Parts: sequence; C-alpha cells; structure tokens
Amino acid sequence: MGTTSHIFTVMVARQNAFIRQSLCEWLHTQGYQSVDYANDLVQLVADIPQNKPDFVLLDAEVDGLELCRTIRAMPQIAIKCVLFLTRHSRYLLPSLFADVSGYLYDDASIDEILLCLERLRRGERYINPAMMRQIDRPKVLAYQTTVAPLSEREREVFRYLGYNYSTKQIGDTLCMSGKTVETHLEKMKRKLLLETTKDLRYKAIIAVNNGDT
Repeated sequence: MGTTSHIFTVMVARQNAFIRQSLCEWLHTQGYQSVDYANDLVQLVADIPQNKPDFVLLDAEVDGLELCRTIRAMPQIAIKCVLFLTRHSRYLLPSLFADVSGYLYDDASIDEILLCLERLRRGERYINPAMMRQIDRPKVLAYQTTVAPLSEREREVFRYLGYNYSTKQIGDTLCMSGKTVETHLEKMKRKLLLETTKDLRYKAIIAVNNGDT
C-alpha cells in the first residue's frame, strides 16, 4: 500500500470574517485543509490540540504577536505562525525578535500568501520584500543595535517597558512573575550599562518610539 501524502492544515484566525471565509475557500482549492477560526482568540491556544494546524494566520494588531509567541512556546507542538501587519505597524520590529515564520502585509495578495506557505513548507522563513526595505531604515537599525546584547525574552520585556508598562503589566502580558521581570530588568541594566530602572525605562521608550515599533 502506498503512503498517503500529508494534507497541510491552516487555521485562519484573522479578524475580518469576509477575509477569513475567502481565505479558507481559496486554501481549500489549493489542497490545504482550512479552519475558519471565528472564536475568541483567547480560546485559540486551547483549541490548537484539537485542530492540529500546521500553520496559523493571525493579525498583528489583534494580539497576533503575543499569540504567536504563546503558540511557539507550546511544548511538542511545531506550528508555523504567519503574521499579517498593517503598512505602518508598530509591531514589525518586535515581531522579528519573536519566533514568527511568515510576515505579510494585511493586504497581501492570494498569490503571495500561497508563496509564503510554500516557503514555510520547505522550512524557510518568509518576509514580504517591502518589509525588508522598511527594516533597513536607519532608525530600525539603531533599534536593532540597542537591543542586540539582550536575549529574546529580555527584548520582549524591553519592548513593553518602552510602551511604559508597569512591572506587573509586563508580567501579566508575558506570563511571568514580578520577580522574574525584575530579574530581567537587572540583567538588562548590566548589559546596556545603565544604573537605574528609570534610566532603562527612558532608554526603552526612546528606542521604541524612534524605531516605530
């Protein structure tokens, strides 16, 4: 008996109902199994073991970045996340430091979405070419230089510090205790040669605003 080829499953969790339905219908014609995920996104992670998707499509502006981070952190689950961003999204740079597999603008054509999924199936990463040009802007490069000494987790804390989140808000958002957040802050101060948390917060706010993140 011959082996059955794997049918890739795509969970479409974009906010707009018409876009979700259209994508699901189109993906089905391309040989994918599609899941129109219309439920509350908070429930999405809990439903993943049942849906068992290979790919999840999310909007960055609707908690997509945090959901990508949560999904990629799930043990023994290898799901590739595709993030859709607006043309001037503040999430572009932070998402590059998360484990996101595909980056598309929210007005991406059907052909580009298919190309992205094909690249991901080959184990590659896909970034829209126009985004790559945006990433090369001087301010973005300056931000990358600032956070270069930090670990991936520290960069997430730094980003929310730049949004002027309190220690508690950062902990709640990133699912970590206040003590863990404080530990990250101390390590970041040493790496960035800063003396106080106030100095660190100020540097983060300046970096995030200048980097358009």
